[in-house]
Amino acid sequence: MRLRAGRQPVAPSELVYLSRAHKYSWLHCRDGRQWLVPYSLKRLQAQLPPASFVRLHRSYLVNRWFLDRVETHPTSHHRLYLVSGMSPLVSRGHWVRIRQELGLVQQPGVALPINGYLGRGYYHPRRLRLYVGF
Repeated sequence: MRLRAGRQPVAPSELVYLSRAHKYSWLHCRDGRQWLVPYSLKRLQAQLPPASFVRLHRSYLVNRWFLDRVETHPTSHHRLYLVSGMSPLVSRGHWVRIRQELGLVQQPGVALPINGYLGRGYYHPRRLRLYVGF
């Protein structure tokens, strides 16, 4: 993928997430660099490897390999935390699709108390990390 400003090549593995800015998009790299490019998220998503990027909703496209943890909530939005510290919300309507795309599997019988609330545990089979809900 090539950027418009200076035509610098950016490897998809360097991108942590992409965010929408009307008909433009912000590219956010792991080293903190950001670029505004004149392409929609839909167009960029078609150019990126689908095995690495997942669309949260119309405003965010995240690199699944920079996912740090997932927090679930039974009555409201779920939240993904990226290693960059960014934490976009995921609506309940999109949660089933996102959970399938990320390969999150609910562990039977896992319930961990966090801040006094009994949450649900998820793990990612490829990375074998435990994701704990609140």
